[in-house]
Amino acid sequence: MRLLALVLAALAATLPAQQKPGRNEGPQKDGLGRDYWVYAPKRASSKPLWLVVGVHGMGGTGQGAGGLAAWATQRDDCLVLGPTFPSQGYQFLAQESDTQLLRLVEDLGKRHKLQPRVFLAGFSGGAQYVHRFAHAHPDKVLAVAANSAGSWSTGGQWGEINPAARLVPMLVTCGEADTGKMAAEAPFGRLEWAKDYVRRLREGGFVVAEAYPAKVGHSFSPEAQKLTAELFAFATTRATELARQREALAALVSKGDRAGAARLADRSRLMVAAVVPTTPKAHWEQGLAKAHNAAIDELLKAAR
Repeated sequence: MRLLALVLAALAATLPAQQKPGRNEGPQKDGLGRDYWVYAPKRASSKPLWLVVGVHGMGGTGQGAGGLAAWATQRDDCLVLGPTFPSQGYQFLAQESDTQLLRLVEDLGKRHKLQPRVFLAGFSGGAQYVHRFAHAHPDKVLAVAANSAGSWSTGGQWGEINPAARLVPMLVTCGEADTGKMAAEAPFGRLEWAKDYVRRLREGGFVVAEAYPAKVGHSFSPEAQKLTAELFAFATTRATELARQREALAALVSKGDRAGAARLADRSRLMVAAVVPTTPKAHWEQGLAKAHNAAIDELLKAAR
């Protein structure tokens, strides 16, 4: 027990210092009897709120929403949720942990006016959870920030990359010094595995940016926190705008309006820069342009 306490204390030390959270509605019990915390802005926007889900590391709880609770005081457009998942297996969506979140989102949607997709962010075990949830339920996810995961969905027992998640903007970060393995059977250390996962995503046409902060070990670093916020800003503006264009195009296709669909497709199609991106936002912009155009082509093909 003393060893467990020391391990948990060490993990806690890697998390960002707590800022003042938003108005706290928690802990509460969900339908599975598990705790969760909700952080709401004092004065919410009149528009539907973005639901931000911050997922804890192994042995943690939803309190503080993985370091994102303060977003509810810094912004007026988001509701922050911190679920508590079972200590064992949640990283792989075991013990109904994905169903747990789906039901929580549905329940919160009855109590708050929410946008249709959720923003997911997690560190360590939380990063394992959020990226696997995105591959399992891409239609539910706005974007995903996965920071310092111990394992990644690169095939076999680790889970598969889902092509249907190509249009979900992703952030992958890992400290340059975070090279250890999660477990003896892991094929790579954290840093090498993160790079392998990003390579596979890029080959599959995904919208992804990565960062490997120098001299950083296993921690949710300031750079990772900053990029997580940048991903949220990108996902709630540019990515959302393009998603609505695709939805409008899909509606025209379903009505059989080929001429209208062709006109909208011409207006919506994007130029793709030939230069190599040098910033995370540029990676998201270029990756999204390619994936968006490919999605338009698929919709038009279905209309023929």
